[in-house]
Amino acid sequence: MMEKIGILALGFALLLVPAACSKANKGGQSTSRVLARVNGVPITSDEVVQRMGGHDRLLNTPLKDRVLDDLITDELLYQNGVKLGLDRDAKFQGMVRLMELKVIEFKRAELARRVRDTQIAAKVNVTEQEVKEFYDRNAENIGTDLHIGLLHFDTADEANTALSQIRSGKTSFERIGADRFAHVPKGSRQTWDLGFMHWNQIAPDLLDVVYGLQKGQVSDVLDRSPNGSFLIKVMDRKKNPNAGLADMRTAIESRLQAKKTKDAYDRYVQQLRSSASVKKE
Repeated sequence: MMEKIGILALGFALLLVPAACSKANKGGQSTSRVLARVNGVPITSDEVVQRMGGHDRLLNTPLKDRVLDDLITDELLYQNGVKLGLDRDAKFQGMVRLMELKVIEFKRAELARRVRDTQIAAKVNVTEQEVKEFYDRNAENIGTDLHIGLLHFDTADEANTALSQIRSGKTSFERIGADRFAHVPKGSRQTWDLGFMHWNQIAPDLLDVVYGLQKGQVSDVLDRSPNGSFLIKVMDRKKNPNAGLADMRTAIESRLQAKKTKDAYDRYVQQLRSSASVKKE
């Protein structure tokens, strides 16, 4: 069955499949070995593993020799293409540059993520006291579920027009929602009607807005450029009997962890910026 695996199907692993490559020694150095030389150019076991989708265990199967032969052929064709000057083609150069940019972006994003994880997030701690104090300050909201309606508009002008019509009594929030989603089949949930939501299901940056609304009240226009503008209506309120401190501890801790991590991240970045030379051109 293994022999039937198409080599071409395994070839496009670059940037899409994280290659395992050959195993590294304790010092972190690659143990890749040269398997062939084509006019002096080495082809390594790492390259073979990459072509096999990152599965280094396949080095011990007959597929390894097929992939190696395929790489040898590709290298011969590549070298011939260079002799013919095909590497100077503008389209080819553009494709190569695009791949180089993807590698640069991957390295930048991956190291940035590692800095965030190891130097910021890993050093943030939420105490039991902080959880309890947060709960005590927000117990009323945490213990109240809200029935929320949400209307999305492409522009702030559209949202302001709709809000003006609602507040003047020309139409209703529900009518606009029904009209905008008239194509939704009967029996399906109207996508503007989010139903009842627990405190921890509402985005942190919207908590003050939605809990500041009384039953039946519509918010001002919420600009979320470039994602458009929104109107929110609290259609109903009810108590959540399962929102005690013990029930909500994990959710509160997660919210506090996220908030403290963001604050720490902002301070960390500000410190880097203050000590760096950054010039936009």
